Amino acid sequence: MADIESASSSKGLGTHLAMVDVVELNPNWIRIDQPQEEVHRMHCRKGFTLIELMIVVVIIGILAAILVPSFMSMKDRASEAAVKSNGHTCQLAVEDFGAQNNGVYPPAATAADDIMANLPNGVLFRNPFTGEAGLSISAGAAAAEGMVDYSDPVVVGEANQYELNCIGRGDGNVILVI
Repeated sequence: MADIESASSSKGLGTHLAMVDVVELNPNWIRIDQPQEEVHRMHCRKGFTLIELMIVVVIIGILAAILVPSFMSMKDRASEAAVKSNGHTCQLAVEDFGAQNNGVYPPAATAADDIMANLPNGVLFRNPFTGEAGLSISAGAAAAEGMVDYSDPVVVGEANQYELNCIGRGDGNVILVI
C-alpha cells in the first residue's frame, strides 16, 4: 500500500487511491448502473408497512375493549342520576300542589295534570332511558325503567301521604323512594 501511495503522489493523485482500500462500501450508495426508478424508490419511501398498520389497529382495539364497557356503565349511572333528579322535581311539584290545596295531594285520576301544572314551565320531564314522558301514575311493579311512579294517598293507605318510586335500569328495581 505504501508503494501505491508513493506512486500515486508522484503522479499528483495524492492519497486517493489508498482510501479505496480503507473505506467500506455503503449498500445504500447509488450505483451508476442502477435504474433511476429504483434509486427513487429506495430514497423516497412513503407510507407505512403492513406490520406498523397492524400494530396500530391492535392498540386501538385494546383501548376500545377497555373504554367501551366503562363508558356504558357511566352512561347508565348518569341516566339513573337523571331519574333521581326527575323524582325530586316531581316531589317539589306534588308538595307545591299540596301546599296550594290545604295538604291534600293529587288523586290518581287527575295526578298527571296536577303534577304537570306545578312543574317548572309546566313541562313534564323526560325518561332518560327512552326519551318519552317520565311520569307514571300508580303503576307499581309495572313501571318501566327510567320512570317516576306516583302513588296517591288512596294507594299508600294514608290520607296525607304519597309515594314516588324512581325506577332504574333493569327489571323495575327501585333506586329511590320519596
